[in-house]
Amino acid sequence: MEMSIICRTTTGFLAPMMLVFGIYIILAGHLSPGGGFQGGVILGSVVLLLLIAFGTREGRFSENVASFMEDISGLLLIIVGILGYVVGNALFSNFLVDKVGLAAGTIPVINVLVGLKVGVAFVVLFYTFFKYLERGP
Repeated sequence: MEMSIICRTTTGFLAPMMLVFGIYIILAGHLSPGGGFQGGVILGSVVLLLLIAFGTREGRFSENVASFMEDISGLLLIIVGILGYVVGNALFSNFLVDKVGLAAGTIPVINVLVGLKVGVAFVVLFYTFFKYLERGP
């Protein structure tokens, strides 16, 4: 079931702005309130909005690719944590401070990985929920 033309047009207008805002929240999380989790939820909400407005169509989304992206982001997050332990003597230590041109060190890297993990997890959750609803009882 698709929504009205007004809902679809508004979604087409709002979704790119929400996407940019979610990316901004993730990337500026070390400077202001926000970060990976909040930005990931916003990115997942963009997909929820698109699913509500346009519905799920076969061939437009691969749940396997989304699950793979979630797994890879989780693995990279664990690797950054272990690297912090090996290099900085504490799990998730901030070992990149003033070394690679990142004044915030590993914090932006962790924010990006957490944002990707949370965003993709929400996408998989919403997509599974909508496929279940379309299937019916």
